[in-house]
Amino acid sequence: MATTTILGQTLTLTPIALTALRIAPLISTTASLTHAYMEWVTNSSFIGPAPVDSYLSRSLINKSSHQIDAIKSDANATKQAQQDVEDAKELVIPEWFTHFFNTGVFSVIGFNNLTLVAAAFNLNFDHGLGESKIFFQIGVGLAVAHFTFVPLVSPSISALIGMAARRRKGEGSGTVRGDKGAVDWIREWVEYHKIRMSTVDLLAWGCFAWGAVTALTAKTA
Repeated sequence: MATTTILGQTLTLTPIALTALRIAPLISTTASLTHAYMEWVTNSSFIGPAPVDSYLSRSLINKSSHQIDAIKSDANATKQAQQDVEDAKELVIPEWFTHFFNTGVFSVIGFNNLTLVAAAFNLNFDHGLGESKIFFQIGVGLAVAHFTFVPLVSPSISALIGMAARRRKGEGSGTVRGDKGAVDWIREWVEYHKIRMSTVDLLAWGCFAWGAVTALTAKTA
């Protein structure tokens, strides 16, 4: 049985509950990292041409590389076709991103706060953590660092949602004169998101994974 005192109250956990507590930050950071990866996959799709010449694409549409090259040549030869795609992106991206952000932000905040709470409880129930305690402490710092990226992504978020709102009011494309387009804004968001995902999010997951494994290994040794 593990016991600690929080705000003058004594809390006791059974061995099963303590094991669940040890792996809780790992579960929440796994969910958070998976969420971040899918955010990158979906939003980065807007900033590059469709990979119609990939092996997977060719196999799905049963066309050879030569046939795909012919399709690409026809499309690239028509300037208007390229412009149609870019114009469509400018229309779709703000609408997509506004829907995406208004739902996705709550799961992001939820997963990260769950990580912080679970990690804080682990540090309070630190009996038996041993050397793994430092990994839980570093993991907490990295989970907090996730939120330090908010000022970096806020301009692109505000710009894209603003575009959707202005278009809803009938103000043309929704782009302010002289402002960047939707593709430029989502590219900026993706770049910061990619840095955040591959640094603080991935490292936090690694710390809690190592911390949970070492703590539970020491417990059974």
